[in-house]
Amino acid sequence: MANPVGGQGVTDPPTLDSESDDEEVIETSPCGRWEKHKKELSQKNGPGIDSSFLAMDTEEGVEVVWNEVRFSERKSMKNKEEMFKKIFERLTQLDHANIAKFHKYWVDLKGDNPRLIFIAEYMTSGSLRQFLKKTRANVKSFNIKGWKRWCKQILSALDYLHGHKDYPIVHGNLNCDTIFIQHNGLMKIGTVAPDAIHNYVRTYKHHRRNMHFIAPEYDGESLFSALSASEDSQDSQGLAGRHVNCAADIYSFGIVALEMATLQWAETSTSVTPEMIENAIDSLEDPLQRDFIHKCLQNNPADRPTVRSLLVHPVMLEVYSLKILSGHAVVDADLVKQVDEVEEQLQEHDRVMAEITFKDQDKKSISFKYSNAKPLELEKFLEEIKTGLYPLTGMENTKSKKENRPPLNLSRPKSPEDAQNSNQGNEEEELKELRLIIQMNCTIKTLEDGSGKTLSLLLKLEDKMNRQLSRKIADDENPLELANDLVHHGLISELDAQKVATKIEESLKAAV
Repeated sequence: MANPVGGQGVTDPPTLDSESDDEEVIETSPCGRWEKHKKELSQKNGPGIDSSFLAMDTEEGVEVVWNEVRFSERKSMKNKEEMFKKIFERLTQLDHANIAKFHKYWVDLKGDNPRLIFIAEYMTSGSLRQFLKKTRANVKSFNIKGWKRWCKQILSALDYLHGHKDYPIVHGNLNCDTIFIQHNGLMKIGTVAPDAIHNYVRTYKHHRRNMHFIAPEYDGESLFSALSASEDSQDSQGLAGRHVNCAADIYSFGIVALEMATLQWAETSTSVTPEMIENAIDSLEDPLQRDFIHKCLQNNPADRPTVRSLLVHPVMLEVYSLKILSGHAVVDADLVKQVDEVEEQLQEHDRVMAEITFKDQDKKSISFKYSNAKPLELEKFLEEIKTGLYPLTGMENTKSKKENRPPLNLSRPKSPEDAQNSNQGNEEEELKELRLIIQMNCTIKTLEDGSGKTLSLLLKLEDKMNRQLSRKIADDENPLELANDLVHHGLISELDAQKVATKIEESLKAAV
């Protein structure tokens, strides 16, 4: 079996037996939804996590990460159980395109060493650090356009946390190991419950390379003890008597932005000194980029800018194209769901999709028409808007306005029959699976009571996500009908229906 990420030396390619071992289910959640596999992962969503395993969400049919935090004594676990519940309930409520989704948690008190287990979103393309290491091997610097794009996504996530509707949330562990990248370039920061779930200092001493991400006003212990103390009140102070605020995240973000810009320290295991940081900033050619990072890394936390200030910094602020503004207008108005109507309107080339008007009557309005967008490009672009690849940073939040305004009426009033058919069509459209299958395994097993067979499909999709499906089938069921049923429920692409049907038919013949 190949070494995990971070291992050294040349390894043989994994065999079918080793892959089968990795997919073995070794534990199931109390609710039965989450299945822990044998394969251990290098992705960890926070400090203090002892182990992370690949797991399967049996309801959605997608891969997730099964994280475990172990405690040496049952007593220490019992004393903090209520605090854990409060923290993790908050984490499950976080919902942002650039924050890794936190699905579920539970406590296992069986045995001498109790565990805290939580399920998180699985990032298929690895961490930011892994990307920077690969990039450094090929080029000397990171393209500033890509740097801006990723900085905006990270800042968008921090803006959501720091401006949370109930209380500001300090992330407290932002670094290149806790920021993840999806296959489409979407950045996601891992959700963290710092010292509250484990002894953070123990973990950080093990990863000395990340010490330079911590703001200078804190050491590892005082920052994360203070974060624990602040779970109940944003005005609390930590054990070191220091007020905790969002400035600590700004400093950490500044180091992340610096590492992305310079590709330095991606592979080093030595400590990064203040002199090394200053030299790295001085090496940047763009004066606005230097100023942006320098502001984040001020020693005095009071001198550091807020996230909102960084979003309107000259290096970040841009005049957004009418195309991007139009895309957000369409998505915010829920027009994406009305796919059939949008496609019809694309035929009306002169119809205005979005328009910018000016208070000055002498200035002519600027229009973006449907003729400016090709159908396939428009669908892909709107999907990228929805996933967060083009956040409107530094602009007024329009979500509250969206909640209060009536929906746009795009066409003639519909009869009751038309409305019913349209709703059914939209629901079917939302269920469509667009990703294609690149690898497939099918297993047929006869039930012991002879009442039929079980069909199990393990699919690898083109974004490297696995989907595991199983159901009971009768002897007289048609393979093509089974495949079309999977298409109908949005589990496979319509383009893969015949391929799946053929695979099922071959497996049925082999099982006879």
